Amino acid sequence: MKRWFLYLLAALILSTADASIGEPTATLLEPLQEYDPTLQQDGSYLTSGGFGFTLDVGNGLVVGLRGQGVLDDLNIEFVASLLDAATGYGADVSGAVQTFLQTRTAPLSGQGEVILGIGAYLWRLQVSGEAPFEVDFELAIQEIGADVFQETPHTLGPADARFVIREFSDFQCPFCANYAMRALPDIKEELLVRGDVRFEYHHFPLRSIHANAARAAEAAECVAENRTSEAFWRYHDALFETQADWKSLQDPIPFFEGLASELELDGEIENCLTDGRYADVVETAYRHATETLRLTGTPTVFVNGIRVENPLELSAYLRLFDLIEALSAVKE
Repeated sequence: MKRWFLYLLAALILSTADASIGEPTATLLEPLQEYDPTLQQDGSYLTSGGFGFTLDVGNGLVVGLRGQGVLDDLNIEFVASLLDAATGYGADVSGAVQTFLQTRTAPLSGQGEVILGIGAYLWRLQVSGEAPFEVDFELAIQEIGADVFQETPHTLGPADARFVIREFSDFQCPFCANYAMRALPDIKEELLVRGDVRFEYHHFPLRSIHANAARAAEAAECVAENRTSEAFWRYHDALFETQADWKSLQDPIPFFEGLASELELDGEIENCLTDGRYADVVETAYRHATETLRLTGTPTVFVNGIRVENPLELSAYLRLFDLIEALSAVKE
């Protein structure tokens, strides 16, 4: 098996607001009408160019798709349009897909399954025959198994929650501060009150660009030591609120200790930090994020095992809740 990635999309994809995966069938079919997709007796669709595709549907929502046909010019254009509609990535994905199919099908013919990462999705395909070649593919949303994530003591909500929001964050990251002050309050007020949602905080200090991020994470662990969960969250909020005051300090330890004192959470914070009591905890979390999950930026947020591409928008979480339920319906 070979594995390829459309890296071209990484810097261009901004949103999947118009993605048809997670929406009703009609939403996906509507932008494809110029290809005259006709419903067949077996539930699949056939275009005027002879390309067949099948939609995986659960709870009335599209959760994935499969396609098969000859890759002539018309069908290459159709496949690009289909993936455009399914992912919501627009011309960024359609252009990359067309180029890939026009230039890479010959060397891939007969080589078995190829897996391409397209943003939040995996595109698995096999190319066979000679020009114009035949392709058989499926598109599905990328999911990380629950057992791949590490446990964290920093949680809000029930342990048996149906939906788990996991944030990988850096206390020195300005985007993480924005998330903590804009998105997290909405999550608490609108989602956690449902009773079926849990929020988790995972350390991911980007130490190569944020010199004090790891120490801030350690300070939060020192504050949480032998205290209730509330202590961590109060210090979490305070670190982000005062980020501008400590991010450039040569030695941030006195500030972190003073901040804990202001919150009446002081103790042996200085000794804890000086001794590096939680350095290994933070380092392990960092390595898990980079080496196992292969994360590259913060904040990175998941609902269960699906990455949230618009984590500041409450609607993004609600959409993924529906998608997760639909995926479960298909798997049952």
